[in-house]
Amino acid sequence: HILLLVAGIATAWLLAHPYTGIRHDGRLYLGMALAQLDAQAYARDLFFAYGAQDRYTLFPRLYAVLIDLMGVPAAAKFLLLACQAAFIASAAALLRTLCRGTLFWLALAAVCCLPGGYGPRGIFAFGETFLTARNLAEPLCLAALALLVHGRTGWAALTLVGAGLMHP
Repeated sequence: HILLLVAGIATAWLLAHPYTGIRHDGRLYLGMALAQLDAQAYARDLFFAYGAQDRYTLFPRLYAVLIDLMGVPAAAKFLLLACQAAFIASAAALLRTLCRGTLFWLALAAVCCLPGGYGPRGIFAFGETFLTARNLAEPLCLAALALLVHGRTGWAALTLVGAGLMHP
């Protein structure tokens, strides 16, 4: 019974947030990860020549490790899927503080079905369908809120530090 609910939640998320490949800001993060693997190859690129934003985030280092292990396409898909699973788990942890039973599952399904874009012309987004550091920072922030609600201030602060290290 619970496995069916979890499968339904995962399906709802994947239908509402399908993988759209390496695009938008995801290209920048891919470039920063590739530069981690071979800095000399990118040294003359203007994006890297005078210092890119990669000095402010640990995300490209993590991405580079996965690229080295499994290649670009698999690393991008794997890391995005892991971040999306973490988002759902963190949202569930936060929702669990607000509701129980059927209402919990309906609320989690609603979160998973929500379109990610908001603001004028959808300029802001959550749960993006391409990989960036935001995909990892978002579930960490949700987890921090859940921890805070449970009175675990130290763990919440530590989790927020982790989010900041990924996407300041």
